[in-house]
Amino acid sequence: MEPKEYLEKLYDESLALVGSGNEIKSDLSKSIKQDLDIILEFSEKRKGVITVLFTSMIYKSLFPEQDVRKHQSQMEDGYSGRTFDTKFITPFLQNKNFPAPSETGWLTRSLETNSPYFLDYKPNITPKNIKNSFSKDFRPSKHEGIS
Repeated sequence: MEPKEYLEKLYDESLALVGSGNEIKSDLSKSIKQDLDIILEFSEKRKGVITVLFTSMIYKSLFPEQDVRKHQSQMEDGYSGRTFDTKFITPFLQNKNFPAPSETGWLTRSLETNSPYFLDYKPNITPKNIKNSFSKDFRPSKHEGIS
């Protein structure tokens, strides 16, 4: 499925699931829900964080074999998160009136690093609770995170 079609499909399914409520209703673990709540709380001010996470989640859904922590094509076995975001994610977010950067979330200096988002990655993101939530969402595990 093409990324644009996939995004529209997920959007429609999400609307049907959540409706007009403001609560995340899914089978996500309590800790991931808490992390997402923190990230969503700061989504207007930290658009890069939500865009990078959204890009990574969608890319991982479409290409499950990709380790999305390797977010640049020059990294061994990496992909271009910025290109995918610019082409698909940011336009989709803007079209749906979600918090979105003007061009791409990957221009945020602390996120557009030439290091993969491994456990030792220390982004310069404030406040600290959004930084911790961002870092935890990239943890390598079969059941938690999106790596």
